Amino acid sequence: MADTSLVERVRRHLARQAAWFEDVLRELEHIRLDDDDLADAMQTLARRMEEQAQWESAQARLMEEWRGAAASVSEAVRADIRAQSNHVRTLAERASDAYRRMAAEAETKKERVGRQLAELGRGREFLRRQYVEDTGGWLVDRRA
Repeated sequence: MADTSLVERVRRHLARQAAWFEDVLRELEHIRLDDDDLADAMQTLARRMEEQAQWESAQARLMEEWRGAAASVSEAVRADIRAQSNHVRTLAERASDAYRRMAAEAETKKERVGRQLAELGRGREFLRRQYVEDTGGWLVDRRA
């Protein structure tokens, strides 16, 4: 029989991970990629990426232990762990979908800003051609 502490550690890990993903999903609902909030959004996303890396590292170590002991765990316990794991996987997929939507939104915004920059460049060149530095040489009919 597998160590009951391992089973409990796996359960606790999956429960904490599910809660973390639910928190991420709530947070992603409020992140906006507009000009005023962009820096905050990028900080939040960077922080979540670091946290995700920590989760994956902890999970890899725990999964190694689980694989070694899973054969000695009852089918009922494995089914419970599998159900928890599937719940976490569903939450992870929802988070991935939200990140994909945000990436598409960022790409759309990037393209729009690119077009705006090109228009500004054309406008600047137009204004530069219209600008005359020395107007002293212009013929002005002072009698008119």
